[in-house]
Amino acid sequence: KIEQFEIDGDLKQIGLVIDQPGEFSFSAEIEAFNNQAIGALPGIRDADISLLTNQKSGQAHIKLAPQNINFDGQFSRAMPIKSGDIALSWTNNEKGFELVSEKSVLITDDLETLTQFSLLFPGENAVNQSPFLSLYSYASLNDAEKAQYYFPKLAMGDDVFEYLQPTLKKGSVTGAKIVWYGAFSDYPYENGNGIFQAWVPVKNAQYDFYGEWEGLTDLNLDLLFENDYLLMTGKNAQLGKMNVAQLTGKIDHLNPEGVLTINADIEEDATLISDYLIASPLKDSVGEALQAIHVKNRLSGHLELIIPFESEAETKSMGSVNVLGNDIDIELASDLLLPLKNVQGQFNFINGDLEGQHFSAQLFDQSVDFSFSSKQLELQYKLNGELSGIWDIASVSRYQKNPLWLEFLSDKLEWQGDFEFSHSFAGGYQFLVELESELQGLSVRLPAPYNKNALQSWPTKIEVAGDQFSTKWDARIENKVTLLGEYNYQKATKIIPYLYLGLGEDQGLAIDYSKQVIRINEDKIDFTPWIIKWQALTAQYQGEKSTSSEQLPLLAIDKIDVEIKHALLFGQPMVKLNGQAEVTDKLWSINLLADNLDAKIEYRQGIPDRFDIDIKTLNLPLFEMQSAQAVFSKEDTLLPIMSTNLQQDYAEVFLNCEQCIVQDMQLSPLNLHVFPSESSYSIDYLTLGGEEGYTRISGVWDQQRTNIIIEGKGNNENSIVSRLGYTNPIVYEKSELSGALNWIGAPWQ
Repeated sequence: KIEQFEIDGDLKQIGLVIDQPGEFSFSAEIEAFNNQAIGALPGIRDADISLLTNQKSGQAHIKLAPQNINFDGQFSRAMPIKSGDIALSWTNNEKGFELVSEKSVLITDDLETLTQFSLLFPGENAVNQSPFLSLYSYASLNDAEKAQYYFPKLAMGDDVFEYLQPTLKKGSVTGAKIVWYGAFSDYPYENGNGIFQAWVPVKNAQYDFYGEWEGLTDLNLDLLFENDYLLMTGKNAQLGKMNVAQLTGKIDHLNPEGVLTINADIEEDATLISDYLIASPLKDSVGEALQAIHVKNRLSGHLELIIPFESEAETKSMGSVNVLGNDIDIELASDLLLPLKNVQGQFNFINGDLEGQHFSAQLFDQSVDFSFSSKQLELQYKLNGELSGIWDIASVSRYQKNPLWLEFLSDKLEWQGDFEFSHSFAGGYQFLVELESELQGLSVRLPAPYNKNALQSWPTKIEVAGDQFSTKWDARIENKVTLLGEYNYQKATKIIPYLYLGLGEDQGLAIDYSKQVIRINEDKIDFTPWIIKWQALTAQYQGEKSTSSEQLPLLAIDKIDVEIKHALLFGQPMVKLNGQAEVTDKLWSINLLADNLDAKIEYRQGIPDRFDIDIKTLNLPLFEMQSAQAVFSKEDTLLPIMSTNLQQDYAEVFLNCEQCIVQDMQLSPLNLHVFPSESSYSIDYLTLGGEEGYTRISGVWDQQRTNIIIEGKGNNENSIVSRLGYTNPIVYEKSELSGALNWIGAPWQ
């Protein structure tokens, strides 16, 4: 077998000793020694060798000059050494050829090793013809990236080598220890008939996972190769930009079917963890969900990555995350966030599938409990959950500035619901929130029939659904309120394309999905307390301005329908009150009909606004005038602040009333026209009565003084005095009146 090595060199000295007849020993000093690499025995050149051998045994001392040592494909490249000092001995008998080194020192550009080994090449009659290696080596490596050149490529196989080759970057190794005992052909020694171990302490290293997973940096890692698996342990590292406190890893088989498993304990800022998952192979599932779920502050947890060597096999990630007082904003839609504060709980995940139970948090300064789970499907990623809470209304109000609803809501609200969120891998998302409550515990301080105490039950259901283009809602309080609508934010100008507010019993009428409509259907309503409540609220909030005044208003009611069987207005009953109001091109057309009312009103928006009022019947004998005056009167000063343009403050009014009776006042017929200019307000005419008996008033208000002219004609049966409900003092058949009046202040003062 020695002939196979193609030995060559310069023989400087030779000695021959005859030990006994037929046996001799041979010594030599050889320079520029060369041999061919065979199997595990490397090929060297330009070596200086001192040799003593016979037919059965021998020994040699080899010094190597700088060169590239060829290992016959055992490694990925030739080994570039600076120097080598190798002490060898060998025996050759019926068992085979055994090569032994008590001390071998190799120094390369990257590696320093001190090795002891024996290598047996079995004889021709041996059952197992594979070389048998027994080796111990101590090594240091100044650049861990070069470790790939010292992996036993032939023993590992191409697939495993191609995975491990680019993984270890940077770093250094001091004091690596390698043990090998066994026949090459029996590797990986599954039957316990051999062992291969390599303990490699790596400092300040970088380890890449070979794929889309961002690798480990600033890594202090102990690698333990044992037969065909690899164990890794580390106390600190960086995973992406995250600090890893404890790290373990394992490759179960260093072969094409092997699997790399990484376990890491992480405690880091939630944003860094989110960024890592968003950039990972889970970017289309967990990553997309995290685009809508913004976690703040630090998180702790455990991460396990399972990465098969097979390129077509699926990478698996799993672990748990502890949420300890974090703030989480869930983006339900454009400009619509669910701000969860002080979230407490733990969720587990397997790839894109998450599950979290018994979470607690603060929402609008109130406690909320929730659970959730997610599923990564073929075409989409879905998140489902449940949530519930018992909220104190006064505390919720602190989350908003001067909330209007605080004026009429109090006590506590108990509610529960479900939510769904799905993200399509083709683009876009959808969400659905369903809430339910009996509203028990909640007090409503509104006028009847919308007032309730805390013991009453009002079954309520709310559904909010949307996507990246719009949000729709459907809120219903049984036999009380129905609120439907859509908020569209697809374009720069956000709109509410349709809105339906139904008060009272639902009539089951079709919804017009192109308009904003209000419908009122009640058995009985007293308008007086509603007017008082409205006056109080508008007075309280009249100074508040919209922050989006430059945009088109979102609320633009198109139609109002009213049907009330029994209405009451300042003490005046109104039976079967029906009203319809509809707007077309800024023109509101209003029709009112009851047993004592028949009127049409047109309202045009402009500068000035204009009202055209046509009343056929107005019969209000029980109307409480003093109560109405108390509600609508203004505490104005005699000289109000001068307006720069009264046309923006006051409307032009045309009024015609054929039959007008209020209490004892007979105002039929009544005709009125008033209008503003920029600096004054004019009474064009105000006429009561007909040709036989009338009163006509005209005048002007210049914002300081009111001047009017009055003229009239009457008789003992028809006069301005009797029309106003007083006893007529006129005893003559006819009378005439004319004159002028003026006073400091407005006409109504």
